[in-house]
Amino acid sequence: MGVTLVSISKLTTAGYAAVFRDTVCRIFNPRKKLVGEIPLSNGLYHIKRATKQPFAGATSSTEVLTMEQLHVRLSHIGPALIRDMLSKGMVEGVKLDPLHQTMGQCESCEYGKAIRKPIGNVREPKRCEKFGDEVHTDVWGPSDIQ
Repeated sequence: MGVTLVSISKLTTAGYAAVFRDTVCRIFNPRKKLVGEIPLSNGLYHIKRATKQPFAGATSSTEVLTMEQLHVRLSHIGPALIRDMLSKGMVEGVKLDPLHQTMGQCESCEYGKAIRKPIGNVREPKRCEKFGDEVHTDVWGPSDIQ
């Protein structure tokens, strides 16, 4: 669920005023006209947005996107979840391109999932035990970078 944050410092810089009283935040414009009220709910001031009804002349446009485009726009969620959300009508204004319903590897996701293996406590191969055993060392040292 999305959240709308209101910056009081930006409002006051623009000449608006915010008055907090009786569990309501009232926003006034520079002409001191009330432009909005935000009620207190569970310790936070939640902005209640009315659902917008399209006017009669509006046409609904649906954007056709590939699975890769939807994957990026929906914060890199998995393709199965994207298909599920589309089938349940949880995403509006978007259709999945029938020719691009699958996707390859996402480089950003692969990079984000990369992990480093821990350095083990066991020495491999085992330590030399007698004179003349093969020894591997790093004798190169720092190299010049130009």
